[in-house]
Amino acid sequence: MRSFPLVALSAVLITSFLAPPSAKAKGSLYGKIYTDDGDVYTGAMRWDKNENFWDDVLDARKDKKVRAISARKEVKILGLKISKSGEWNSVRSEFSIPFGHIASIEPARGERVDLELKSGEVIVVREGADMGDSMRGLIVYDEEQGEVNLDWKSVDRIEFSGDSTNRDNQRLYGTVQTRRAKFTGYIVWDRDESLVGDILDGEDGGKKYKIPFAKIKHIRRKGSKASEITLANGRTHVLRGTNDVNDENRGIDITVPGVGKVEVGWDQFREVHFENPPGSLAYNEFDGGSLLHGTVETADGDTFEGQIIWDNDEEYSWEALNGETVGVDFAILFENIASIERASRQAAEVVLHNGNTFILEGSNDVDSDNKGIVVIEKDGSEVQIGWKEFHRATFRQ
Repeated sequence: MRSFPLVALSAVLITSFLAPPSAKAKGSLYGKIYTDDGDVYTGAMRWDKNENFWDDVLDARKDKKVRAISARKEVKILGLKISKSGEWNSVRSEFSIPFGHIASIEPARGERVDLELKSGEVIVVREGADMGDSMRGLIVYDEEQGEVNLDWKSVDRIEFSGDSTNRDNQRLYGTVQTRRAKFTGYIVWDRDESLVGDILDGEDGGKKYKIPFAKIKHIRRKGSKASEITLANGRTHVLRGTNDVNDENRGIDITVPGVGKVEVGWDQFREVHFENPPGSLAYNEFDGGSLLHGTVETADGDTFEGQIIWDNDEEYSWEALNGETVGVDFAILFENIASIERASRQAAEVVLHNGNTFILEGSNDVDSDNKGIVVIEKDGSEVQIGWKEFHRATFRQ
């Protein structure tokens, strides 16, 4: 398997665009929430504790019918043309979309939820981590009544809009150093704390501390059971005893502009240096996304052009390609991907529009468990290419 220089990886992921500390977070989730008892709340939102901004991701599940390809035909024919009467299988998979592409969310019967995109398309999903019983709460900062905590079961409809100038919250932002690389972006600590007003808990010398992230400049891992916290005033504490500062930490998520989400586990984490954040993306900077289009080449040199469905599943620009490298997990938005090339049976080389290149493995998106790359040509015929026969896909911007 080919490798890539880690020094180059670190350099391209670190940005230096900063905003003044007083900058308003105009990327905050904002809109109207209609409840089943007729109440309407308007204001900024905090979703499931750690989603607050338009480029944060809503996680759910989706059911999709996919065409099966027989092993016999896949071996004999590299590019198999499938008629519309082909055999179908029902598959349930994970689903995610940045909030900024969504116009409205409407719970329906059972676990069904209707997502209306800005494009007008309605996508039916199932409740998942961010909706339903597993959701950790929905807060709306109503402009007349203040903070209101809502239960998901009471929600009738949510309509998003772009006016979010009423709040001055700031995101956690900085550079995370792992064992092998650095990543700079918007940070969610312990899959929970995402704003400078959130609290880091820990104990030092029998004293319990609750420190707002706004006062923290640096966190350094001290083995598996403690972290050294450096405050903005220069004071330090070695804290223990909570999952904010030890190996019970659920992970550090970094949203890296131009890439997607990077998930760092405690074993890989070394330190984080917090910085002033650049401005978040506004609601009007999202367009609802588009279907994936481009060219797919086979190992034998055949070329097919048209709409691309990756892994017989991902078909929109806002969906993510999953994989692992340098000990961390990536969820790279397809809108940021220029090309994907099969590097081996168990890995793929992914080139982004910003020039970053990764060798990803550890996911059926990028290995031999891939369910097939489908190309829908202009005449409506479909070609399905197995991982063994796949060479490279080039995506159109």
